[in-house]
Amino acid sequence: MRFVEPVIPVVKFPLGSQVRKMKTEMTAERVYRLVIYIGCFIASYLILKDSQYLQVYLGGELETPSYYENYPCMEEPPHLDDFYMICLSYHLFETVYTILYHYQRYDFSEHLLHHFVTIVLIGYSYILKKLPLGCVTMMVMDVSDIFVCLFKMTVDIHERLVFVTYVFMLIGWVYFRLFFFPIYVIKEHYLQGLATGHPAMTSLIPIETACLCVLHLLNIFWFWLMVKGIYKRLTANKDDKLKNQMYKVK
Repeated sequence: MRFVEPVIPVVKFPLGSQVRKMKTEMTAERVYRLVIYIGCFIASYLILKDSQYLQVYLGGELETPSYYENYPCMEEPPHLDDFYMICLSYHLFETVYTILYHYQRYDFSEHLLHHFVTIVLIGYSYILKKLPLGCVTMMVMDVSDIFVCLFKMTVDIHERLVFVTYVFMLIGWVYFRLFFFPIYVIKEHYLQGLATGHPAMTSLIPIETACLCVLHLLNIFWFWLMVKGIYKRLTANKDDKLKNQMYKVK
């Protein structure tokens, strides 16, 4: 945490205070997660870039990738299986670590639920041989989380920097989670899954699609929280300025 501490402003977080220590720990954790998200995004892109599964809007060459061609005996890119196991191991570790050391966090239940749901999704798609589309889904989530981490890291550090990272976070969230995810993940999963005619696929497609739609609704809800949060921040700043002006007049 030593490389993070000098960046924390002394005015808002006085030296030696408990608040500064907590802020430093939170920022260091976000730097750690940023490295994880960037690493996972780069790895997933390199694995899929020369395959038939990367859509053109993610930097691939295909307008409509064939996610379930010859299901369940699909051709998988090299190292995709290994990447899945690494991601699963990371979230298992984070779950255990959160239970043991972060049980007093204010967002403990939300943090734990996030890792639990991710473990279920990764494990489920691995067991049912849906790795290509699962990897695309993780890629979409990771790249949008990169901008979220950058925003959280800059909060309370520099006002202009916060504005820049906030704009990038909104753009990334809208593009990857609100545009790409429902149209090129959920829709293609449903249509291509039914087209396979495989009993294991067609019987589970409605349930899987419903679960993905719930995830999309959560993405919309989180986007609303982002907009609501910055609105509160802006209105709070205006109220503070007005109070200061009234105080000076008095």
